[in-house]
Amino acid sequence: MTNWEDKVKAFLHDPPSKALRIPGHKTMSGKMLDVWYAPSGGDEKYDQIAASADRPGVPGHGDGCSVDFIEAPELTHPISKGRLNIKLKSLNIDDIQQKVVSILDDIDLNKDIPYESKFYNIFEGLKQRLSIQEPDLCSIWSKIPADTRIPDHSIWHHNAMVSALATCKNEPYFFVFSLGPVQGFISEARKLRDLWVGSMVLSYLAWAGIRVICDTFGPDHIVYPSLSGQPFFFEHIQDKKLSEIFEDITSEQQRIASFPNKFVAILPKDAVKETGRQIEEAIINEWKAISDSVYSRVYLRAASNPEYFKEIWDRQNSNLWEFYWLASPWLKTIEDNLAKEISEDEKGKIDKLSKLFKESSGYNANQGICYSPSHGLAQGLHAALKNSRSFHENYSEPGDKCTQCGKRQQLSITDDREGTREFWKNLKTGIGDDIKENERLCSICLIKRIAGRGSRGLPSQLEKTLTNNSFPSSTEMAFSHIIRQLSNNGKEGIWKDFVQECEGEEKAYDTLHDNDEDRSNGKANKFFRRLRDEAGVKSTNIFGKYYAILLMDGDKMGDLVNGKADNLAKWQDIMHSSLPEKLKNSSSKAKAKGWLEGNTLQEKRHLTPSVHKAISEALGDFALNTVPYVVKKHYGRLIYAGGDDVLAVMPVDTVLKAAQEIMDLYRTPFLVKRTDGAIDKCGGEYTPVKGEKLLIHLGEAATISAAVVIAHHKAPLRGLLEETHQVLAKEAKEQAGRDAVAILLKKRGGAEKLIAQKWKNSRDENYIELLMKLVDNLCGYDEKASSKLMYKIEQNRVALETLVKKGLGGSVEKLLESLIEKGQRDKDKNESQWKQAREEQAKRLKTILFGDSSKLNTDGLMIARFLAQATGGGEQQ
Repeated sequence: MTNWEDKVKAFLHDPPSKALRIPGHKTMSGKMLDVWYAPSGGDEKYDQIAASADRPGVPGHGDGCSVDFIEAPELTHPISKGRLNIKLKSLNIDDIQQKVVSILDDIDLNKDIPYESKFYNIFEGLKQRLSIQEPDLCSIWSKIPADTRIPDHSIWHHNAMVSALATCKNEPYFFVFSLGPVQGFISEARKLRDLWVGSMVLSYLAWAGIRVICDTFGPDHIVYPSLSGQPFFFEHIQDKKLSEIFEDITSEQQRIASFPNKFVAILPKDAVKETGRQIEEAIINEWKAISDSVYSRVYLRAASNPEYFKEIWDRQNSNLWEFYWLASPWLKTIEDNLAKEISEDEKGKIDKLSKLFKESSGYNANQGICYSPSHGLAQGLHAALKNSRSFHENYSEPGDKCTQCGKRQQLSITDDREGTREFWKNLKTGIGDDIKENERLCSICLIKRIAGRGSRGLPSQLEKTLTNNSFPSSTEMAFSHIIRQLSNNGKEGIWKDFVQECEGEEKAYDTLHDNDEDRSNGKANKFFRRLRDEAGVKSTNIFGKYYAILLMDGDKMGDLVNGKADNLAKWQDIMHSSLPEKLKNSSSKAKAKGWLEGNTLQEKRHLTPSVHKAISEALGDFALNTVPYVVKKHYGRLIYAGGDDVLAVMPVDTVLKAAQEIMDLYRTPFLVKRTDGAIDKCGGEYTPVKGEKLLIHLGEAATISAAVVIAHHKAPLRGLLEETHQVLAKEAKEQAGRDAVAILLKKRGGAEKLIAQKWKNSRDENYIELLMKLVDNLCGYDEKASSKLMYKIEQNRVALETLVKKGLGGSVEKLLESLIEKGQRDKDKNESQWKQAREEQAKRLKTILFGDSSKLNTDGLMIARFLAQATGGGEQQ
């Protein structure tokens, strides 16, 4: 059983305010422990292991290498080049420390579980209280460094590692767990809402597994994903009255599927097997509760043969989930038996780091120095385990298959097809519009469909998320541009009248969806006439008919997590900016020698637990704050954001801007969430502001790729999702070489158009910006002029390609200038202005047509032309 009092003592071995006054910080720690009458001491060993794991050894105060955070407050990025200078007003350290103790003393604890409540309060609640109630540092408290010389990780991360090690005693093990299937479960969907519900359920089940570790050992044992800001985690803390939560969770954050299906923890050796069993059991039980909540609504419709119905239901649900987990030791030395699996190159790096640590800090390197190879070993073993296991998909079910997933048997009460149709007709009568005509689902697809409406009996946290949370249809997303256009032109009354006539927005969109091919609906026809006559919006077979799926995924995340990324920060990057000079001038030349010899400061930094926590927290901040802000800003709807994975549905006129902005912010080192929810870049400086939240993202060490699929609103969703994943993997990542965007246009009844380009080309030009400017240019073209331009370019294909191959780029641009339709010149521009505009358009057109290749590809121009027409730039005949 976990000793929560020991965990409190270990966590508070260093006070949160340590960076403000390092001399005497143990006295401050004692004052905090005295508030709760907790003993101090006995955690030195775990502090030393965590310190050795978290940071490189560098000379200290007596050697002239100390850094005063008050004089030079600075944060460095843990994995990328980037540092943040903090602008602080004059601080009274005594007052701040007294405030910290006072806040701790004012905390109301859960008297039934006092020490567990104390731990959760110092793990999460105190950090939030300080951000709100201590006015001088406010938003800096969550990132305040553990070591002012190496300010790349927070005191909260360091203290959590010490308390986790104290619980594990001398036998910490890396525990890696993953849950499947992922894409199959999520993508088996007819409606966008099915897709979102599947994502939310999978995220919740992953949390159910993580929750076992939190309840048994504490949240400090989770290496990643980060629990900071996670709605399920915060609700759990509040439901159990473990700590008060002060950070606001928005409705957008509550409906984000943000827990990935894989997590890593540090556990005591003797608890690994039982914990793995308990996690499996917890996930199975939570799924059973979800399944039972739907079963209770539908089983009465199987009254004539309930045994047959139940046999199908039980078989499908008991065969669904796959669990992959194992644990391996945190190596004590590089000579341990399992260390034979580690490469000689890795061993050499650890050996060099150990010597550097001892020479520079004066302390012997310990078990902490083996964190990186131990983590890598666990990950490698887990990957091997997954590859060696068979998959449930190999199992073939009997009978006619589900009309949605096509894999599992349709629910029924008989082998007879006519009896099955009657059963579903009867079931639809009881359920309503959630089941369409001729739909016959398996139990899994039915669960996602019905649970999405917030069925009674769902686990309480999931029920809160799903109940009364609508999700837009593909038709609604395709029509988004028109609704906004009406609002901007003061014509929103046209839409409101149509909604009222259809008795609600959902039915209004259903009417538009059904009217798409059968234009006999009087309400819809009246609406389209008003659009044309009163708002000047012409109904075409493009305008208001297409939407976009946006899928984004971090590149080579395995390399990043395992410390092998090409652009990982160097030692000098993570140090305080004053430290390299202090090393040169150190009074202890012997201690500084290892850093100054050779090129050590410019070598790649090592992997630490705090780096993992920082990466995890950065991905959590990205998924829970930045991505929903950008998607909402551009009128889309987020389906999931599990760290570096993003899936959203977007209007066609905003999807490229959203993808570009998400990529840009993903690679920004430091950001801030303003009090109004807006996300801004910090640049190199930041002044703390009450109510703001300082964010760290991944910076330039990481890249992300994207797939954008533009499709008709009635195209089958499951096929689109599979194709979107293929476009991302094959085109953006493989063909374009990652750090790229691929765009597929699936025009109904026409040939597909596909482009894949780096976000920035070899000339440092931003591809999406060029494409969007071309769209703007083409919005001024009518259909005839647009077609003429396309024809002229095809006519001159050989000439254009020949000029490019000969390196005559300027001649290419001149030829393109001559091909641009002169009739489209802006009448408000004089001749010189028109000449300049035409030259700029020709340069953009050259990049879109050729990219970094010598082969002309008109797909980019065709996509730009389509976007111009689909957003009102021209009428498609």
